[in-house]
Amino acid sequence: MNVLLIYMLKWACALTILYSFYRLLLSREKFHKVNRLVLLGILVVSPLLPLLTIPMNRFVEMNVWQTEKDPFPLTRQPSLHPSPSIGRVADVSNPDGNLPNVEASPIEGGREGGLEQRSSNGVAHPLPTGNNLLVLLLGITYIIGMVIAWGSYLWSLISLHRVIAKSKPVEYRELPHGIRLLRNADVTIPFSWFRWIVIGKEDDAEKQHAIIVHEMSHIQRWHSADMLLCDFTVNMLWWLPVSWMLRKDLRDVHEYEADSCVLASGVDSTLYQHLIIEKSTCKSERAIANNFNQSEVKSRLAMMLKGTSKRKSLLKLLYLLPALLIAILLVAKFSKDDQKAKNAEAGELKITESLTEAVQKYARLGIFADGRALVAKGKEFKDYKYGYIDINGNEVIPCQYDYAQTFHEGRAVVGIGKEFSKRKYGYIDTEGKTITPIQYSSMNSFKNGYVTVTMNDRLFYIDRDGNEADSLTAVLAQRDS
Repeated sequence: MNVLLIYMLKWACALTILYSFYRLLLSREKFHKVNRLVLLGILVVSPLLPLLTIPMNRFVEMNVWQTEKDPFPLTRQPSLHPSPSIGRVADVSNPDGNLPNVEASPIEGGREGGLEQRSSNGVAHPLPTGNNLLVLLLGITYIIGMVIAWGSYLWSLISLHRVIAKSKPVEYRELPHGIRLLRNADVTIPFSWFRWIVIGKEDDAEKQHAIIVHEMSHIQRWHSADMLLCDFTVNMLWWLPVSWMLRKDLRDVHEYEADSCVLASGVDSTLYQHLIIEKSTCKSERAIANNFNQSEVKSRLAMMLKGTSKRKSLLKLLYLLPALLIAILLVAKFSKDDQKAKNAEAGELKITESLTEAVQKYARLGIFADGRALVAKGKEFKDYKYGYIDINGNEVIPCQYDYAQTFHEGRAVVGIGKEFSKRKYGYIDTEGKTITPIQYSSMNSFKNGYVTVTMNDRLFYIDRDGNEADSLTAVLAQRDS
C-alpha cells in the first residue's frame, strides 16, 4: 500500500509541476497544435517520471576517518523477526559506513515486549501501529474513490455506445471514407466519438454543414483518443484538482482546433458564432464525447477573434525544460549504477529463528554485504568492539576491533586504538584475514580495486592485496573505467 500511495503522490507532483508551467506560459497562446502536444506530453511523461531511475557516480570517495563517529549512526538495538519468506536487504553496501539496521518486529514475549498476534501457522505478526493504520485508511479511501471514478466512467461509455447503436445512418456526400453520420431524435447536442458523428433534429443546411465539419475535425485529429488518455489520468488521480483542470484545457484546445478548421473551410464566421451561442443553451449529456458546446462560449469566441500569436512566443516552450528538470529531481529515483550488482552479490537473506536469537547479544547490527554484517558488542559507544557475522548468525570475525566499516569489494576497514588521534587502520577480507598491516592513519573504501591510504603524512594508492601501486596513471585509468 505504501508503494502505491508514494507512486501516486509522485505522479501527482510531476503532473502539477508540468501543468503549472503550461498554464502560466502557454494556455493563452493561439498555438493549438503545440498546446495539444504539450498537454499530451504532460499526460504521458508525468506517470513515467516516478519510474525513472537515474544512475549516479559509482562511488563518491570520502575519507570518513577524519572525524570520530559511530559506524552505526542510524541503528538501534538489533531485533529480527523470524519469517518463512525470503527477503532482500536493501542498500547492501554503504561505503561511508552509514548502515541502517536490519530490523523487524520483536517476537512474542521478546526482549522489547512488542504487541503481536499469531496466525494459524504460528508465525507472529505485529499489530498495526498508528502510522500503519493511517496509511491503510488513506489507501482504502484512494481505492474506493478510484473504483467509483472508473465505475462512473465505464457507465458513461456504455451509455454513449447505446446512443450510437440506437441512432440511424444519414447519407452525406462530403463525409470522408470511414466516418459515419448518424441521427438520433433524443440528441440535443451534436457529438462525435472516434468515427461516429451523431446529430439531433434536422437543422438548416448551412448550420448542419458547419456542425459536421466541426465534428469531422475532431475525428480526423483523433481527439477521442486524446480524451481516453486524459480520462485515464483523471480517474487514477481523481482527488487531484490539477488533473481535472488539465482535462478542461485539453477539451478547450480541441474545440479551438475544430473551430479553426470550420472557419478555414469557408463557413461564414458570423453564422458559426451564432450557431455556437444557440447550441450553448442546451445541456450536454455525454461528457466523455466531443460535444459541440463543451467549452465556454466566451472563450471560444474570444479565441476565434484573437490574432495569431507571434512565433517568438514559441520560445516559451523552453521554460518547460526547467519544469521537467524540477519534476525529475523531485520524483525520480537516484541510485548508484552498481547497485544491482551489489544486490546480486548479497544474495537472498532468510531471517530464521537461529539468526534472530544470535543477533540479540549484540549492541548494534548493520546490513549484510559480501555475506557479512557488521556487529558491535559493549554497553556504550566508547566501549564498542566490532566484528562480523555471517547470514546464519555465526560470529565469523570476532568482535576485537575498536573501529570497523561494512565490507566493500570484499574488503573492510578495521581500526585498533581507543583514542581517535592514535588509532591505526588496515584491511581484512571476508574470512578475517589481515590484508594490510594495521598501520595507516587514514583509509578509504575500495573502488575498482584501488584505494587511497595515508601513512606518515604520505598519501598513496594500494590495490586489494595491499601492494602499493606502481603507476598513478594506471590506477586512475582503472578507477575511471
